[in-house]
Order: sequence, then C-alpha cells, then structure tokens
Amino acid sequence: MRKKLPLALLTSLLLAGCDQTKLTGPQATGTTQARGSASEPGAFQAGGGQVLDASGNAVAGARIRVFESASLPEGVPAGLLDGRANPLVSNPSGNLVSNQTGAFMVRAIARPVMPTRSIQALQEVTTDGGGRFSLAVPAGVYNLEAAAPDGKTKAWQANLSVTPDGRFETSPLKLMPTGRISGQVAAEDPGVRDLLRTQVFIPGSSYAASTTTDGWFVISDVPPGTFPIFAWHPTLGEAMLEASKSIHVESSRTTATPKLVLRRPVPEVESILAAGTSRPVAAAAPGTSLDLVGQRFGATSGRTFKVAVQGVPILDARRLSDELIRFTLPAGVRNGNVTLEVDNVFAPAQPLRVVKSVVWKKTNVEMTAGATADLHVLLDVRDTDDIAVVPVHDGGRIVRRPAELTFAVDGPRLYVGEEGTLRALSEGHATVTVTAGTLPPRTLEVSVLPDGHASI
Repeated sequence: MRKKLPLALLTSLLLAGCDQTKLTGPQATGTTQARGSASEPGAFQAGGGQVLDASGNAVAGARIRVFESASLPEGVPAGLLDGRANPLVSNPSGNLVSNQTGAFMVRAIARPVMPTRSIQALQEVTTDGGGRFSLAVPAGVYNLEAAAPDGKTKAWQANLSVTPDGRFETSPLKLMPTGRISGQVAAEDPGVRDLLRTQVFIPGSSYAASTTTDGWFVISDVPPGTFPIFAWHPTLGEAMLEASKSIHVESSRTTATPKLVLRRPVPEVESILAAGTSRPVAAAAPGTSLDLVGQRFGATSGRTFKVAVQGVPILDARRLSDELIRFTLPAGVRNGNVTLEVDNVFAPAQPLRVVKSVVWKKTNVEMTAGATADLHVLLDVRDTDDIAVVPVHDGGRIVRRPAELTFAVDGPRLYVGEEGTLRALSEGHATVTVTAGTLPPRTLEVSVLPDGHASI
C-alpha cells in the first residue's frame, strides 16, 4: 500500500558534467515490457530510457521500478514533508543519482507515520534486448530505480518529470554495485531508551529500515548517489538530514549517517480567519465561527490537540486537516491569546480581541440617492476591556475590518458590500441590520432622499 504526498514541483535542474545523449520519449501505452529495436548504447530513441552496465553495454531484462517522488513508507503520515525543501539529490553521470560524475538537481516539495514496510512501486517494467524501456504513468514527478536481472547492480534517477503529453527526458541509467547506509536514531529526551518503532527511510523510494531498541539501523542495497534521510517515531517525533548533510552512498561500501535526533514537530498557526473565507480576523464576538490556518496540526498522524482562548478550552474545535482547525468562539471569554497545543507542544499564540457590544451611534440617518457610507463609522464596537474596536484605513480603503460583523438590508433601496460600504440606490426608507456572533442584532433606519439633499 502506498501513502503519497501531493506531487513535488521540479524547481531547478542543473546539467553540469552531462556528457551522455539524453533520451526523450512519449508515454507508453500500458505495456509491462518496453518494446524497441536494439541500437547503440546511449543513442537517441523516442519512446523511453535505456539501462547500461558499468562498461556501457545495454542490459536486457533489467527491472525498472517507478516511485512517486515524495512517496513515504506505509503508515508514515503524508504531512511529514509538507512545507520543507527537499535536500539536494546527487545526480551523477548526467541526471543519475546512481552514477558518479557531476550534476545535481534541487527539488522543492510543495506548503511537510506508523512504521512498517517500504512503499510499493507505482509501475514496474523490464528492458528489451537493447536495454530500453518506456513508461505509462500520469503527468508528474517520479523516481526511477533500475536493477540488473540478478539484482546486484542498480541505478537511480531522481525527479524524472513526465509532461501531460507523456514525454520525459533522461540519460541512460548506468548500473553500479550497491552500498549501504547505517546510523543511529536518538530521542531528544536523553532518558528515552526504547527506539524500537522508529522508521528510517529515503522518501520516494523502497529503501527503508526499522531501528533496533537502541536506535541502530542499516538500509541495504542502495544505489550509489546522494540521498536525503528521514526518521519517524509515532510518539517521539521525526528527524531529517539537512541538504548539506545528505548521505553519499558509494558502491560496495557502508556510509554512516550523523546521529538522527527525533523531535516532536512544533505546530504553527499562521492566521485566524473568518470560517470558510480568506478574511483575517482581529476581533470577533462570541458565537463567531473562526478558522485557525497553519501547519503541522497533527491530523494525519492522529496526534491529540487542544484549542483555547485566554485559557478557556474550546470544546467544539474540529481539526479538518493538518492545516485547518475550525471552532466557534464561546461565551464568557475575554481578550487574549488563541493557543493551539498538539501532543503537549504549543504553537506560538495568536492575539484575538473579543467583542462585547455592537451599537449604532445613531438610530436614524438620511442619505442621498447614489451616495455611499462606511457603516463601520456609524458603529460603536467595544471589546471586553471596553476599548473601541475601529477599522484600519489606507487612503480611504479599509485594510483591516474592526471586527467580524455581518450586515444585511431589508429591500432594494440599499446595497451593502462585504466590507461594510453602504450604497443608496433609490428613494424611500430601508433598514440595515448588523449582527456579531450571538450578540443581539442592531438595526439602523435609513431614509434615502432625492439627489441634492443633505446626506450623512
């Protein structure tokens, strides 16, 4: 079973040191064996890639496995890599992680875990008599593993970009003897001794291992190249090697990693919005539905969470995703901070003013037909510290609403925009109603006069 993240975007492709002819080809039509005539190794052929041995000879019957580039082992939460730049991936011998000359590419994962076995390949094909193969996959970014029929030599192509019309570009994959990665995982708390359930893996590949009780691991049969390493434990957290510390694997050798220290991810609240909108909220009345938007809220991994306002727990908070929590501001709370706690780890607090009253400064106003008025100017909005909540203007335009308010009119004579701008459309009388959460609604009587009369 595969767990997958949203497909990564290819942000940079550097082809330094590439001296082999690239192969480009359209998507195959679903065959499991690539077809084509034998030809000179490395020569151009539309239809796919080619696999060579260490001497440059075509390899027939080589196995090609295709992985989504940001796939994770089974049970590892899909949000693990969200919001992170993927470390550099070595690309020796012209775009190949498994051969050893020069170029590399940088891949960014677009704004990121029960450990068990490694992921399964999305597709598996074998090469023909000329060592050639083709793919039948949707548009996206993929990693390719090539293995000799005996499995003793391998090659790795990272971040192969397949276009919507099925075309891709790659240099021949050159098979080399594999290596191993070894290392140790530790907990941030030095008192933790049992690391048994930790999963260590190379994302977007089948290369993974579970640690021993004291955190040691070995990942075997890895193609030569440079790889990012991630570790995850269901309660102790996660660890990753930064780009500068990515592991370089050499043929027939064991490469040791720096110690991977597991830390629980820190949730982050980026903003408070009116529920279901992109509108920031700085002040709201009890009963208002709000969204916390951010990262690492623990939904995918099933971590416990709590939301509070000035220490008052929010009992109806619903975690809709790793990036979104929706809740209703309860009665009885006061100005203060909105806090989010995920598995006893707190996000930085977000300030929120709580509205206690909303009243019109006047009960009746007159407007000229065609005139406009800012309804916020006509309101007296107070927070729980009895301080006026006022809008922020920039050149006559409201850039921050004073509070989350809803306006309504009772007929066609008036129109009110989302930001609280009232427009008089025709002569007569009408009523404007303002509501704020569960506070009592307040009404304003408006008389629309013919053009030329005085207006508010």
